[in-house]
Amino acid sequence: MLSGPISQDSFSLGMVPAAAPNLIPSGGAYRLRNYLVDNDGAAYKRGGTVALASFGDEGLTFIWSGWLAGGHRTVVASPSKFGVLNEVEDDVIEVGGDGLAAPANAVEVAGILFIDGGWLYAGSRKTSSYSTGTVSIEGVGENGEPGSTKVTGTGTSWLSNEDAGMLLKVGGRAYAVKRVVSDTELELANPFPDESVEGESYELAPILKAADVGVRPGPYATVASRLLSLEGNRVYHSAVLNPCRWNSDEDYHELSGGVQVLGAEPLGNDAVVFTTGGVWTIGNMAYEIVDPYGNLQQPEAQILRELVLWDRVAIAAWQEGLVVPALDGVWLISPSGPQMLSRSITPTYVGYINAGCRPGIAAVHKSHYFLPILDGAGEPVDLLVCRLDAPARTGMGVIFPWTNWRGAGARVSGLAQRVGIEAREPVLFGVEADDESNVLRMPRFEHDGEALDHDGSPVVPDVVLPDYATGPRESENFVKALMVRHETVGEGAEVEAFVSDAARPPDAVWGEFRWGDGTKWTDREEDEFDRGYRKLPGGGGQNFGARPAQWRVNRQTRFVRLRLRVPTGATRHVLRSVKVYVRQSGRL
Repeated sequence: MLSGPISQDSFSLGMVPAAAPNLIPSGGAYRLRNYLVDNDGAAYKRGGTVALASFGDEGLTFIWSGWLAGGHRTVVASPSKFGVLNEVEDDVIEVGGDGLAAPANAVEVAGILFIDGGWLYAGSRKTSSYSTGTVSIEGVGENGEPGSTKVTGTGTSWLSNEDAGMLLKVGGRAYAVKRVVSDTELELANPFPDESVEGESYELAPILKAADVGVRPGPYATVASRLLSLEGNRVYHSAVLNPCRWNSDEDYHELSGGVQVLGAEPLGNDAVVFTTGGVWTIGNMAYEIVDPYGNLQQPEAQILRELVLWDRVAIAAWQEGLVVPALDGVWLISPSGPQMLSRSITPTYVGYINAGCRPGIAAVHKSHYFLPILDGAGEPVDLLVCRLDAPARTGMGVIFPWTNWRGAGARVSGLAQRVGIEAREPVLFGVEADDESNVLRMPRFEHDGEALDHDGSPVVPDVVLPDYATGPRESENFVKALMVRHETVGEGAEVEAFVSDAARPPDAVWGEFRWGDGTKWTDREEDEFDRGYRKLPGGGGQNFGARPAQWRVNRQTRFVRLRLRVPTGATRHVLRSVKVYVRQSGRL
């Protein structure tokens, strides 16, 4: 007689490799690869990626998407050049510059993008500079009246040579162009904030070096319409909406305690500053450092002493807080206090740090935090995905569901969310780190999606279930059958089931462990897959969810570990529940 089945009716906790395999809380799995977690606790396959455009053959290192003086732009970079997607997003236009060797942070101030490494870009799609003629601009009045946005040219031909988003370099500073009105008139994105110029030489360029226009070297951050430059233990800040004007003798904060600044992000009008000695805040940065009477208006305070940032490129904003990758885990820092997000995957996450990996450019999309993991040479290793809006209380504490993505569509060095004006649906873009150097449209959050990634390879969902105890006693019991409720649709698509090999060789794969030497995160080639698992008979092909699929297990064991995967392209795959049928020892 069979005992009542062992049941798992939810995958709402995502993957929980931080727990011993037999202690994973109900609703978790050891591995949940190429899945997302749905509102009802089901796990569904990610869709495939779509290549929008390629840019060279060196691999891409940078992406940013948002509004600049020239309009909505998606900016990318390789190790040797910068580019921008064209209007219909099917080609990348090279705009110059020397590119970026590694993922970098970027912030927008006054319609200009300031990119770590010392580059300025405002949205132009031109490929060269122009400097014929002279310019005149009415500046700030004697009583502080705003300057003009009108630039008048003499001997200029701007209509055919310039476009919105060009950077006007005049008087040693840069200003963003919003519109080309005529051959002799430009409109700036902001009122001219400096003294008037008359008949001055100039340069209009699609991209400029920060050092050539009086901008401090960075790394950069922004708060309250000021540009911040993070240098050593100092945080310098520019004038409001004038990122090329700095009073470097007075306008900076020097943090004490022998710390170095690692990054900074805005929370309201405060700057949250990450250092080697914890986290600080600099308040009220919309005001000047002191008022006319000498009273301090930008107070400093250390709020967290032990949280040390891994890399600023992976900080992402969500709701009222910041998702922060620290050395001990991923945290949500908000006005209500810090909360650990990575409790369920901390050994995996910290293992990447200890192995010398670094993060790529992270992004939040539809309340999911996407964190690319790169090795020391910049090659993609993993793409971790955390659902931020579905925490659950467990015996381990509060857990946020994580999954991880692999395959061609996950080999990205950075991600950015694009939201347009007419089409408001957010779209997630990624940049491919491999030689194909594609800008990718990442999968939509839908049950029905592309079966293949952009290179034609199938997206392979792969789940390693917890170690299920087969009975209350220490004796081994007979595992008879596995029953899975799922929906799997697609030409030739089927779910394969495996059971772990009871006679494990010393280095057999069990989940992501190499048993015998304790090494974690060891991927094996497909021809070695069966060394750790035995394929089970049964299951069938496509399944529309009306009847559960069944496999024969026939294994005598104390704990049973099972694995499911879909090796061929499925347009739809939703994993809903698992039942394991066991005959207790001594029963007939």
